[in-house]
Amino acid sequence: MINTFCNKLLIGHAKSYAFQLTILVALILSYMPSYSQTLDGIAASVNGEAITNSALQTRVRFYRFQEGIDTSQISAEDLRGNALEEEIAIRLQVQEAQRIGIEISEGEVSLAIIDLSESNQMTKEEYVRTLAESGITEAQIRKRLHDQLVIRRLVDARIEPRVRVSDDQVKRYLDANKEQFEPVPHFNLNVVSVVIPSNASSERVQLMRENTNEIARVLRNGVPLEEIEEELSRYEEVDVGRLGWISADSLVPEVFEAVQGAESGSVVGPVSYLNNILVVIVNDFQMRPPIAVELAQLYRLRQIRLTVQENNDLEELVQKLEGIREQALAGSDFAELASTHSEDVNSRQSGGDMGWLEAKRIPVELNSELESLNPGEITSVFEFGDSVHLFQLVDARLEDKDEAIGNIVRNRLRALKIDDEQRRMIRQLRQNAAINYNFNY
Repeated sequence: MINTFCNKLLIGHAKSYAFQLTILVALILSYMPSYSQTLDGIAASVNGEAITNSALQTRVRFYRFQEGIDTSQISAEDLRGNALEEEIAIRLQVQEAQRIGIEISEGEVSLAIIDLSESNQMTKEEYVRTLAESGITEAQIRKRLHDQLVIRRLVDARIEPRVRVSDDQVKRYLDANKEQFEPVPHFNLNVVSVVIPSNASSERVQLMRENTNEIARVLRNGVPLEEIEEELSRYEEVDVGRLGWISADSLVPEVFEAVQGAESGSVVGPVSYLNNILVVIVNDFQMRPPIAVELAQLYRLRQIRLTVQENNDLEELVQKLEGIREQALAGSDFAELASTHSEDVNSRQSGGDMGWLEAKRIPVELNSELESLNPGEITSVFEFGDSVHLFQLVDARLEDKDEAIGNIVRNRLRALKIDDEQRRMIRQLRQNAAINYNFNY
């Protein structure tokens, strides 16, 4: 009951995971007959690679489970058409990635499953089992994640290096969207909700209001909610909800008006909302920006990078870079060494200077070593893919608030540009591809 109340109390608040899953499974089952008749047929082909009806069925299931798309207003035909066009776009990108030599290992896919499970607050086994209950097998999960990782690496190789966001673009965005970063009230709330049945007599309604007033009185007298929660749970009409931190713009007007200006630890109400009578406990109050701004750890680095060519291998490059490292440790200027030896065209001309980098965007093993270094010190030699790297820590600091906000905007604009470029790439791939539709499935 308290979940129902919370959904009413919070504007746009997400439904509970269990409720979503129940609806998704029901929707999947409702569509099953339309697919079962043509399960093994071929819907289309992309450069000779078949797209089967079973692949489309799997994609629809992922729509409902992972993306949480409400398909109740979409016809089976439109849903299938959307799945087919997305599958074609994925096949085009995966084929292009394979053409230029991009590969993803089974180990990388396994790690991706673990990350996805943890993001859903499950173990891998729980996550796989939950998907299986919706008709999605582990093999299908692995195939989907494999394709996603391949496409991400294709975007990293083809699009990322070309996308730039200027300081002027960031400034214009901030000037036009200042309200996104202005602090708004946030409340940490607990709520006792008494639900009045629609068929309740006036006498019963009056009694329930009196009981709600008594609950508020007891709480105002300093009795902790935990002490009366068990007793309250005996009554079907009473729910206790711990809502945690809620922004003011997520509260219905009746509740916001009641808690506005309330001190931490105070009890407000009763508050009438629809068929509920509420007692609200204000645990705490803070002013927070709508978008969380976390100050990142920043490192400024110089690097020397050597890449595998036809006339050498990775082991030779490691030995060569170890020799360069010995020169740096003996006192040679790192910037001069980078200008002489580094094969990274973007940083070589500036003595290997990579500028300021966020710690979370640096490989974990490098980040761990940087934490123990002082400015001017040299790292170990690192192997990343088909190249080896040596770094010098130039400086380290925390970013300031304005810088953090600027980076949030920069990353947002960058993501939009990457998305536009990716769509353009897909259109170009389609123009040069042999795509055949089977309209008789």
